[in-house]
Amino acid sequence: MRTILFSVIIALAVFAQAEEAPKSPPTVAVIDGEPIYKVLEPGAIPAIENPTFVTGEAADGQMKPGEPVMGVVIKGEAHAYSLWQLDAHEIVKQMPGKALVWGVAQGPHAAALTNETVGASKVASFSLGEVPAIALQGADGGVRAFVARAGGHTLNLIFTEDGVLKDAATSSVWDPTTGIALEGKLAGTQLEELPVTRVYWFAWSSFYPNTLVVD
Repeated sequence: MRTILFSVIIALAVFAQAEEAPKSPPTVAVIDGEPIYKVLEPGAIPAIENPTFVTGEAADGQMKPGEPVMGVVIKGEAHAYSLWQLDAHEIVKQMPGKALVWGVAQGPHAAALTNETVGASKVASFSLGEVPAIALQGADGGVRAFVARAGGHTLNLIFTEDGVLKDAATSSVWDPTTGIALEGKLAGTQLEELPVTRVYWFAWSSFYPNTLVVD
């Protein structure tokens, strides 16, 4: 009787171990014969957007003497990042304070764009709150911005291979300098222009601390 009971207990223990064995996360890809597993959903570890910094003297009152940091120098500006914070966020999106940006604002909403952001396709789409907007880089390198909405349509403006600015919704042709539709369904319509400021990032981010950085 004891032998039978002992065997049953062992069988139950083995069964419980089999049930509790951790399952491998799903494989999403195989690179060089090695599986790549999906552990977390995209965005599960939030990046630090538009970080704010304090002086070294002020940081002494916030950080422990033995707290590890990662030091980075960008264009002559030195910054230190707490590794304890990076453990929780992993990514910090930061722009050098002396970087020049194109700043666009409407009411409490603001966005900052770099030449690299606009320069690749000469156009960048973004939002100012609930207002769709678009920035266009002209032949002189300057940037103009407009509300990307007209005739009840939210416009997806692109430059064609021959340099013509068109929107996919109505196939209208637009003048990138004036924001006026030259041809198509919306011919004669003029987009609302938004003020654009060429400014250093440290000044823009100080005035608009919640600014969106378009990348």
